[in-house]
Amino acid sequence: MHNTWIARKIRNDNIIHVLAGLTLIIGCMTTVSLTRKFLYNALAGPFPVNLGDIDQIGNLDVERNYYVTIQAPDAVRTGYFVTRRNEPSDEYFVALVGKQYFLICVPIGHEGTEFTGVLEAEAPLFADAKLTVSNSLPFTRGKLLPFAMNVRKPLNRQGYMFAAPLVAICVAGVWLVLAGIRRTLDPQGHRYARALERHGNPDEVATAIEAESTGAARIADVCVGKHWLWRYRYTELRVMRLDDLVWAYRYDSLDKSGKTLQCCYRLFDSDGEMLQGTAGVVDVDSLLEKVHRRVPWAVIGSSLEVESLWLANRTAFIDRVLLQRGDKLGEAPTKDAASAPSPARRPEKAPESPAQAPQEANGWIGKEIRETRAALYFLGICFWIALAITLFFTRNFFYNRLLGPFPMDHQTLAAIEDVNQEATYIVTVRADKVTKTPWEYWQQGQPTIEYVVVPVGAKFLLVHCVKEDAKAEYSGILVAEVPLS
Repeated sequence: MHNTWIARKIRNDNIIHVLAGLTLIIGCMTTVSLTRKFLYNALAGPFPVNLGDIDQIGNLDVERNYYVTIQAPDAVRTGYFVTRRNEPSDEYFVALVGKQYFLICVPIGHEGTEFTGVLEAEAPLFADAKLTVSNSLPFTRGKLLPFAMNVRKPLNRQGYMFAAPLVAICVAGVWLVLAGIRRTLDPQGHRYARALERHGNPDEVATAIEAESTGAARIADVCVGKHWLWRYRYTELRVMRLDDLVWAYRYDSLDKSGKTLQCCYRLFDSDGEMLQGTAGVVDVDSLLEKVHRRVPWAVIGSSLEVESLWLANRTAFIDRVLLQRGDKLGEAPTKDAASAPSPARRPEKAPESPAQAPQEANGWIGKEIRETRAALYFLGICFWIALAITLFFTRNFFYNRLLGPFPMDHQTLAAIEDVNQEATYIVTVRADKVTKTPWEYWQQGQPTIEYVVVPVGAKFLLVHCVKEDAKAEYSGILVAEVPLS
């Protein structure tokens, strides 16, 4: 299609489709990336795990499989219950794993030795008291594994409920992108172009409507030109030739008391196509009056006789109107000749002078194009503003991640009062003297992380590092809270 207003509207519509589709796809991909561990366990789990290997799990934050099934034939009840609404709803079992105990939360009345649930990092039991299992197995919080199993969380259902909307949104995004690309490659297949094909060549019809748009009267959401009548909405474009209009009337929707709830207009052409919409009473009456002045041969208003003729013999109705049209215009057209699509007359060649040649559509159509363009500009501005705000609030993170670590001397380090206010927090500190502490972090039954202290002026810096990794300098992240009790 050529550079007509309809072509520009189609391009703008395609751009909006592609941008909306890409936004949905990127949003889905981001959500999947952030929740990939949950989705993997919910959709692929539960994973069978040996009870004897359960104590080999170190840190659940890095453990890939946390929705598991275990066989625990020796699990016994602890006598501890969880109460909801003044009634016990859950109870705790405990199983011996090596020299430690594995806590399992199950619904009341659970039977069998198989347990399927989610491994949770914190066991909400045994704050500081000693309890007895089967009156012979004393244990305290220190002898429990640092995680427990919650059988009341079936992840499969949650995973399907979470994944189904994501799949639907992603499919919608792909469809929008493909639809935008397909309509860009084949603009004749766009719904706007198809709406014009009924009246002839879409380019010629669009050019004719564009030429009439400047002096067209816009009543409600309908534009009435000299030879054309059209209504544009974002999702549709309806066009009628005024010469083909045969019937127009107002329809009122009434309530039980006879009060008008909604006022509608209905316009019919010689092909039987109907254009219907709602507006105020004054606007509908003005539209019908305008149409009557432009096409005085058309039937204006409705009655039982008119409706009966239209429903019983539409061809005779149209022939009668076309006969009246021929009488008023001094010609005697047939229905076939009158209703056949006739190409729009091409406007005279535009002047070649840049000062006189219009650069874009004027009138109502040009206004719609400019509004769509302004909406695209607004979306682009909002995107860049959101990006700028995000970068502003995360500037320290990217600054440290991309340029760090930064060397920091002991004097500067000792002068820090609030780490959260520091621009540089990924640093390298020289360690002239290192003192080991008795605190260690265990994973899979062995100490892997240890804490050392480095003297910094009159203070000490606690360093969380890999065991047996003594260095002359340490690089890492400064944190405000010491992760040690």
